[in-house]
Amino acid sequence: MVRLAVVILTVVLASRAIAWVQRERQLRRHRRLHWALFDPDRDSVKLTRWVDYILQAFPKIAELSELARPTFDRGDRQASGQAAIALAAERFGYPIGGIDLVIGPHRDLRTAIGVAEVPANPWSWKVEGDQIHFIPGEAPPEGPRRIHLTEAAFDSDDSLAWIAAHEVAHVALSAARLARSGREDEEITDLATVIAGYGAIFSRLRFVEERYTARGGRLGWRISHIGTLSQPAIAYVRELRAQRAAAPVQSSQPPAA
Repeated sequence: MVRLAVVILTVVLASRAIAWVQRERQLRRHRRLHWALFDPDRDSVKLTRWVDYILQAFPKIAELSELARPTFDRGDRQASGQAAIALAAERFGYPIGGIDLVIGPHRDLRTAIGVAEVPANPWSWKVEGDQIHFIPGEAPPEGPRRIHLTEAAFDSDDSLAWIAAHEVAHVALSAARLARSGREDEEITDLATVIAGYGAIFSRLRFVEERYTARGGRLGWRISHIGTLSQPAIAYVRELRAQRAAAPVQSSQPPAA
């Protein structure tokens, strides 16, 4: 009986050890994939150009101090959501009166934590390759600007602050005629939140590893991540932000014809 117990215990411990090793290998794989999202030789020129575009549209935001740990009234979600939106709108210099808040999923994007509804046409720029050419003299499109935040956005003050800022950035970039399409639009919007002073908050949220013991003593792990920029990309943009705050931004618009 003793020998059988030893055998059973050995099998249990071995299976747990194997499971732990497999999880650690998966964590390392996720780390490698995350860090590989930013390659200085490949991405630094594009990110630098985007930083300059954003600072041309919002020249004062790099001069604002970075946010540390903003706090909101967790007992009133409507009030805290509006406060988070107002904070971001103030940083971008966008009129808060032009944004409505709806708590709950968007009817067409039910899996998204936050959604910004902005008028899509007419755009007043054109894209050629990876260059933005502005068309002067055209006013921002009119129409409702509405932000939806789901319950998950209120999980922490950090998540509420950054998700609200990300959605406000969509609205502000649209009004400034800086929106792009697809994943690139999400990247430039994430970058705009860093320029607006949310870099430390974004960095804390972007890639979080957690190890825990699940019910019944089983080992478990999870990775939480949000946004599109990797930690190295966030650090790169934060450094650019500090440099641009100390020096005027050179226009990257093409010369007039």
